[in-house]
Amino acid sequence: METTSVYDKKRWLSQYENGVPHEIAFERSLLPDFLERSAALFPEKSALNFEGCRVTFKELNSMVENFSAHLYAFGVRKGDAVAILLPNLISCVVSYYAIIKIGGIVVMNNPQPPTYFRTDGSYHVYQYPEASAHGKSRHDLHKGVFFGQRPNPG
Repeated sequence: METTSVYDKKRWLSQYENGVPHEIAFERSLLPDFLERSAALFPEKSALNFEGCRVTFKELNSMVENFSAHLYAFGVRKGDAVAILLPNLISCVVSYYAIIKIGGIVVMNNPQPPTYFRTDGSYHVYQYPEASAHGKSRHDLHKGVFFGQRPNPG
């Protein structure tokens, strides 16, 4: 017996106005691809403007390239979940794009630092602005210190 879902019947199509297409052809691209393309097409156009600090598409793409290389060197790989604990700053946008560029899973969090957290080796943590539980200073965190390294087996 063959079953059909509501989606297979697509009853909503009968409600579309005349001229509205039933299917839309769209480009299948990843978000970092759009940033790279924007950097190539509009290098000097503003990508971000935070409290008067203007970042062009070229600059943003460069920051993302640099940070994604650091994440990769740290050991972040495709499928790894990476927590971002940053307020809405330019560095938060850079972190987001860098993580997805290397195939990581972005885990956005409240920027209020937790009093503790666990790492079981399946994720990496970037904490801001306090890290006393890990012996890191506030100054180190502003430079982008990462914790949550996978423990050595044995």
